[in-house]
Amino acid sequence: SPERLYKKSLDHFETEALAGTMPRSDDSIKDKQLGNELLQSTKNLMEHQFVVQAIQEKAKQFTTKLNINLNPQLLTLHAGHHLMTRFEGTLKDQVNDARIIQHMHPTPAVAGHPIQDSIQCIRQLEHFSRGWYAGPIGYVGFDQTEFAVGIRSALLENNQLALFAGAGIVDESTTQDEWDEIENKVSTFLKIFNYEASNKT
Repeated sequence: SPERLYKKSLDHFETEALAGTMPRSDDSIKDKQLGNELLQSTKNLMEHQFVVQAIQEKAKQFTTKLNINLNPQLLTLHAGHHLMTRFEGTLKDQVNDARIIQHMHPTPAVAGHPIQDSIQCIRQLEHFSRGWYAGPIGYVGFDQTEFAVGIRSALLENNQLALFAGAGIVDESTTQDEWDEIENKVSTFLKIFNYEASNKT
């Protein structure tokens, strides 16, 4: 998963909004253009802003100081370009991990906005269980805790493989573009498993 839910080091708190995606290109010039397009995309900036606002509202409930990047940055990973906004803050006294997870999960990136209305809609429209998909996955330590959001993941059970990915839908979304985004996100898994399969034949 490329998306951090939060990281806590003593009273130091970090999180990030990761929403808005553009595919990569093997051509370096085209790849740079795609990154710039993402930074100027009305649709992706709108999607990103929903997540930024929600995280800001959630994090303010248990932090005394919260610093936010004013403009989203471009995060470039192997499978795509992403819009990212970082948050850093100081935790209030006696804030434990259970409270942070309760406030931070789920983010609009996986559950929509407003959260409760969107979750109700998801339950009506999705005719399957998400299982671990989009859940918080991480560790709790004495001095440090870190959780990621379980997106872009795979579940191998016996001889069956399930791949998980999603896309944010806003007013300017198109069905084909969102489907292409999901296919791009799972392409890394497909390449890995196709490579493994070809090596076994």
